Amino acid sequence: MPEFNARSLLKFDNSRVAVITENGEHYSYEDLLRYSDELSSCLKRKSLIFNFCENNIESLVGYLAFAFEGHAALLINSKQHFSLTKSLIDKYSPDYIWINTEQKKYFSCQKVVFSLKGYHLLDMEQNTVSALHKDLSLLLPTSGSTGSSKYVKLTLNNIISNAKSIAQYLNLNETERPVTSLPMHYSFGLSVINSHLVS
Repeated sequence: MPEFNARSLLKFDNSRVAVITENGEHYSYEDLLRYSDELSSCLKRKSLIFNFCENNIESLVGYLAFAFEGHAALLINSKQHFSLTKSLIDKYSPDYIWINTEQKKYFSCQKVVFSLKGYHLLDMEQNTVSALHKDLSLLLPTSGSTGSSKYVKLTLNNIISNAKSIAQYLNLNETERPVTSLPMHYSFGLSVINSHLVS
């Protein structure tokens, strides 16, 4: 069990509203915990999972279930061209992908392990065990402004320390709720989410 996990991160009154979607749906912190527990329970060992990110409840649940529960998540822009996705899959050989219904059509041969609303966890049926460092939690893309995007390796300690520093500097508290207009696969967008979750 990692030093931090989703439950230790969201350790206050879990009945409080955590997320309000653009459609007006309300989700509590307990909802996030329950969904992330259900999703992470489908993973048998420390796995590399591609999380196809949008600013929605499914992507957030995937992030909590993977990066905060002892696995390694690689965050991907769900709108990127499939050729780029295929190249990343060939290069990194993920154990699972967490993908929306629209893009699932590209992986019709893969087994669906779990579904939540418009997202599906697909088993990529890798025959080899990934050699993942025990502390690796997140692979976050760079902007790619000087060429192809690279991925920065982060541990949970990195993520939590950064989030707490931002929250302290901005004097955030439990009454704050941000507008998530920046994409969560982008470091700035993810830092907004992290800093408010720890608050």
